[in-house]
Amino acid sequence: MTPYTIDDLEHADTHHAIQIADRIWWVGHHQENDIFQCHVYLIEQGDQSVLLDPGSVLTFRHTLRKIEEVIPFTHIRYFVCQHQDPDITGALPLIDQMVGRDDAMLITHWRTQMLVKHYGLRLPFWLVEKHDWKLPLEDRTLKFVFTPYAHFPGAICTFDPVSRVLFSSDIFGGLTPEFSLVAQGEAYFEAMRPFHEHYMPSRDILGYAL
Repeated sequence: MTPYTIDDLEHADTHHAIQIADRIWWVGHHQENDIFQCHVYLIEQGDQSVLLDPGSVLTFRHTLRKIEEVIPFTHIRYFVCQHQDPDITGALPLIDQMVGRDDAMLITHWRTQMLVKHYGLRLPFWLVEKHDWKLPLEDRTLKFVFTPYAHFPGAICTFDPVSRVLFSSDIFGGLTPEFSLVAQGEAYFEAMRPFHEHYMPSRDILGYAL
């Protein structure tokens, strides 16, 4: 759980939670033999903590273990889903069974909510467009950025102005044979090309999102 600089992230032990900025942790899981990975992040805010893009059924037990290296799972109040894909939302039914607090919320865009509701969750939805695209927290206010059709109609990104971290979801996604927490060098741009050709609908839409 030692804090890492950008230069150190490439060699960090991904079997544990990795601090990437002040009170921000990577709690994802490296799926072996998978060229596309889902990255899960925890924003540590006491009992008002935030989990971004919770992950899938395949990865959540690893994510849960890493969360509890940092805080108790019960301290998470907000679960942010930046779009509806199962590698991001598939763990929600497991989370729904674990959450015992009445003030927990699932944060997303209404277009995403229209699909995620079919998980039959007890967690209430908190829609970003109905809250001025902002979530006030203990020591920062998260800002949500609408990135429609990149690559889902209800896609959003999340910006933390304190750490200046942008949680960009799939916008900079790439298909890489080797796992790395850091996208570096020209080779990553080439890894992005096939992902964007398959999943992003057009150059104009991507340009608007950026």
